[in-house]
Amino acid sequence: MQKNILNFWRLLAISLCVFGITLPTHAGEKTDSGTAMFQLLEMKWQELADGRRLGHETTRGFFFTENPESPLHNAVVLCRNTQVFQPDGTSPEFEVSFCETQDPAGNLTWFVSNNQGSFDFLRGTGKFEGITGEVRGVGGISRQDDVHMAILEVVWKIVK
Repeated sequence: MQKNILNFWRLLAISLCVFGITLPTHAGEKTDSGTAMFQLLEMKWQELADGRRLGHETTRGFFFTENPESPLHNAVVLCRNTQVFQPDGTSPEFEVSFCETQDPAGNLTWFVSNNQGSFDFLRGTGKFEGITGEVRGVGGISRQDDVHMAILEVVWKIVK
């Protein structure tokens, strides 16, 4: 039961459950769409003194986009997620996720969950230096073997 609940919340966090809502972009921003595949590498649980459970997970995967200029085009990703669950284990109170991506040329980006249904870019290197924007989920699926697919929208711009 706990694993099924965790899979649901993991998919919710990864796909961000915006389901088709497209927010407007601002001047100079680019919008790309793509797909991400994630594999759970490690899951650790810790019981807290008040009966809640803390879950730490590490996932890795790949992003695929059709735009070769996108910061997530053919990028590998490594994410670290922390979730605090109610004592009954039915739903997390909150989740914090931090991800690092690297494109085939070695350019890096970092983004973090913003607790508003998306991830904000923190910074980038190389051609992504000065990146701002966010990664939003628009759907996805979760398999029983801890493989997850998310359909994403990326809104971004480079501010120099």
